[in-house]
This record gives sequence, structure tokens and C-alpha cells, in this order.
Amino acid sequence: MTRILTRRRCMPVFGILAASLLLAGAAPVPAAASQPPCHPVSGTAELRAVLALPADAKSGLRVCLAAGRYDLKTPDFRAAFTGLDPARPIIFEAADPADPPVLTRWVFASGPEGGENGDAILRDLVFVLDDVPEVPPGETGFRGHRYGVAMGVGGITRNVTLERLTVRGSLGEARLGAPELERNLTGINGLRLRNVTIRDSRLERLVNGIIVGGTGITVTGNRMRHSWGDMLRISPQVHPGGCSDTEGVTVTRNMVYDHWANNRLHPDVIHMFASSGVSCSIRGLTIAENLAFPGVGMWQPGRPTGVRPRVPSAPPARLPEGDRAFHILQGAGISELPPAACTQERILIGVQRDGTYEGGGTAPLRLVPHPGDRLAEGQSHRHEIALTRPWQTVRLTCDPKRPGIWKAAPSLPAMQGIFTNSLPDGAGFEDVEIRHNILWVTAPAAVSFRDADNRGITVMQNTFLQPLPGDRDGDGQANTVLDGVNMRFPTSRVVLQNGRDLAVHNTISGGPPARKSGAEQSANVLLRPRGQDAGRYFAALPGPTLMPGTPQDAVALARPKPGRVPPGTGAVATEPGDDPVDWGWVSDPW
Repeated sequence: MTRILTRRRCMPVFGILAASLLLAGAAPVPAAASQPPCHPVSGTAELRAVLALPADAKSGLRVCLAAGRYDLKTPDFRAAFTGLDPARPIIFEAADPADPPVLTRWVFASGPEGGENGDAILRDLVFVLDDVPEVPPGETGFRGHRYGVAMGVGGITRNVTLERLTVRGSLGEARLGAPELERNLTGINGLRLRNVTIRDSRLERLVNGIIVGGTGITVTGNRMRHSWGDMLRISPQVHPGGCSDTEGVTVTRNMVYDHWANNRLHPDVIHMFASSGVSCSIRGLTIAENLAFPGVGMWQPGRPTGVRPRVPSAPPARLPEGDRAFHILQGAGISELPPAACTQERILIGVQRDGTYEGGGTAPLRLVPHPGDRLAEGQSHRHEIALTRPWQTVRLTCDPKRPGIWKAAPSLPAMQGIFTNSLPDGAGFEDVEIRHNILWVTAPAAVSFRDADNRGITVMQNTFLQPLPGDRDGDGQANTVLDGVNMRFPTSRVVLQNGRDLAVHNTISGGPPARKSGAEQSANVLLRPRGQDAGRYFAALPGPTLMPGTPQDAVALARPKPGRVPPGTGAVATEPGDDPVDWGWVSDPW
């Protein structure tokens, strides 16, 4: 055995092998009063040996991982966390949080006989999902699921705390030609959980951040950026042959911003739906004091996207067709569109001009219809569409009821807030409280619950706004479609469409709540959603913009100007000292 000296937090002890934790007859190093002694581990083989220890040897063990890379595989984790003592969880942490270990995955899995797993704490660890294969231009991406931390594999995962983790994927920015992945690339995932806390973690360059289902779940203090999909997904628990209700979930003080999405995989702050496809409810949710805003990366192509060349190239003489064909056409020139023929209305083509291509200059990229076809933009017919500005995009749709016509419109982002898909067969959302959130969204749903069996949903004292980005295209007119304002969805609404005991009050939103079946509204403030009108109600940085660039901007811009809204309305007040909650936590977002 070798003696390993670890940094700062760990006392030097002998290395761990599968057969024994300490040399025979050696007395353990006295533990600090608050936690057990530190057992240092260095390298994949030693960590694998710890995972293979008997359950009674692992319970209460504190494992300190030295800096370096640990390449474990899924079989290394099978049954590694079964049979542990719930009162004495095993702890895995960085020996030096300033120089943390890098892992490629972690799995809480039961053995072949099933049963529960868990009773563990992970802290100050980094997970890098860099083994996703590179995708050449013309292909869609890998077909599979990849998680930094996977829970609930083969059975319920119980009594787990994940804190101060970093999970980093391999996605790039869609606007710059990064390819779409066919399936999910997710930071933390688990749909069979009991008493799990995920806090103060950082997630980036992923499709989705956190996916959970179960009972007694807390998600707090987490940050997600530079990703493509949802910050948080909540679903009923998935069990073999069925599911059970997800219940008792608290989501507080999380932040999501600076999306790199391609908007086929468009982001939601929180998305709730039945991933299992069976009839189970979601109940007992508290969603409070969360912050979301699109950030600068979101102003990029809307639907569709898909495969786009990432190498400099001139536009082809004729564009290919297909609903997954979204091309960066670099340089000036003329491209003919394919025939406008389809059996159902769909977006077939998106075109984006790359502003980084040196040969592009200021000459336009011109799109012309196939001979005999027409181009329609709004109510007007055009001979061509010319893209002249860096990153300018256009989407083209065809309609079988109007053969031979391409309909052209700008490509716009779609970021939703708290969005639900209907739960099947009479299930619903129950006892949900949504309060003191600031969400800057670019799609109509700031909050949306549509199930007929919803019961007891309260939306109170939130601020839901549409960002207005100023004069991004430099034409002298601020907050137009060409600047990125989504006039197709000019409001940020609260939709409580069905159910009973539904309430919306003291919430600032960009449009009237959709209310049916007993939804009540009290002192709700409605904003004029178009143009700069909303800017009259809120603080603004210099210039006619309401586009947050930093978390501090997102809070400051949401403050109503004096006398514009009744006191006690919204998630922030005119003056910080009057805020209903403390927003000081956003000062250090990453």
C-alpha cells in the first residue's frame, strides 16, 4: 500500500484497497468533530475498489478524491449503493475543492435483484461529458442518453445530496453552426427518487440541466447557462409497469440564462409532463425566487434547425429541402429554393447568413423561388429574399392548401417559463405555489397549466416580462422584428385554463391571464406588450432596451418605476429595500 498526502481538508491515511480500508492493526486517524476522517483516493482503480467494498464498510465512509481524471463505466456502479445505512451516508468529495477531480459519470444503480439504492453525498466534483462523438457536417448527432449523474437506475434512489457539482457537456452554440444532438445530453437525471437534494451546482453546454421525479425533492441554488434545453424537468416517477405520483418538490433560487439553443430544442425554465406516458399526478410543488432570462446567445435561429455546415462555403445553386436542413450559407450569392410542395404544413427550410465569413463582405445572400413558385412575406409577394446582415435568418414554410408558395418570416427565439403538458387519463397538477419569480420569456407561456383536473394552483407576486433588445440591427428603429422582438408572441401570459381553486394575483405579466373554471385575479397588472410601451413601467439601462445582459440587469430591469404598479405587486419593488424577498443571491451567478 502507498501513503497518499492529500491537500487542505484531508488527513493523510493509507490508500484504500478493496480488501481493507486500513493496514492491519493500524488505528484510524481521529476524525474532526463534524465529520469522519478522510480516506484519500487517487486514480480510477482506487475509486473502483471503494465502490466494490461491502455495504457495511462503505456506510459512514468519507472518500476524498485527489485531482485528476476518473474514467468509470456504468457497470462499476451496479449495486454499489445498496444496503447502506441511511443514518451513515457515504461521502465522496474533492480533496481540494480548488483543484477538483474530473469524472465522466456517476450512477446510483441497484443490483439485478432490484431494491433501493443511495444513502450518499457528492460534493465539489466536476463531471465532464466529453465522450460524446464528434458529428461531421451533414449528420444529426449521436442517438442515446448521456447523463453526468444518473439516479434511480434499477430501483428507487433515496437519501442523496448533490452539492456544488459542475456538469459540463460538449454542446456548442447553434448560431455558430454547432450540430444538434438526436437525444438528450443531461446534467442530473432521476425519475425514481426519495429525499434527494440538488443544490449549488453548475450546469453548462448540455441539452437539459436537471430531470427529476419522486418525493421529497429539493432543487435550490443551481445555475445553468450555455445550454439548449430545459433547466429543470419534473415528471411522475417511472416504475416497471407503471408509475406513482411525484410529490413534495421545492424549487428555489435557481438561475438559467445565456442559452445557446437552436429552438428546435427550445428552452423552458421548468417543463412538467408525464415522461412515463401513464396516469400519475404531480402535487405539492413550491416554485419560488427563481430567475431566468435569455441572454445574448438566444438571439439566433428559431425553428427549424438541424444540420448546418460549420466550414466556410459559398451558397449552393439550389438549396436542398427537408425539415432538418438548416444551413449557414456563408458569403454572397444566389440560391434557388426547392419546389414549394408538401403534404402537410411544415417548416422546411431555414437560412442564416454567417457574419464571420471573410469572403461575405456586405453583399447580400439572395434566395429566389423555384421557377413557377412564389415567395410570400406577410401579405406581399416577393421576387427574392435578401439576407444582408450578420446572423440574419429567415424561415420558410409551405402549405398544401396553397401549393407553389413559400411563406417567409424571420426566425425568432422561443423561451418558455413554467410550462406543462397535459398529464394523461385524469391525472393533474395539485397544490402548486408559484411565487416571487422573475422570468424574462420570449414565448407566450410564462406559466401554463391546462389540465382539466388541476386543483389548487396559486400564481402570486411574480414578474413575467418580454425582453426588448433595442436597436440590434442598427436601422434606427428599436425593438422591431428585425431586432429580435417576437411579435408573433408579444405577451408573457399566465394560463390557468382548467380545474378548480386556481388563483392569479399581484403578478406582473405582459398580457391578461387566461382564466376558466374559477381562476381568480386580484390586483393583476397588465402591460401593454408591444414596442417600447413596457419600458415606461420599468427601470432601463441607457438606451431603449429591456434586454438583460447579466443577472443583476435582469433584476434591475424588472423594477417598476415609481407609481406605476400597486405596492406589493411583482417579485421586486421600485426600491431594493422594499423587495418581498432578498435578491442579493444573484450577485455571484457562476
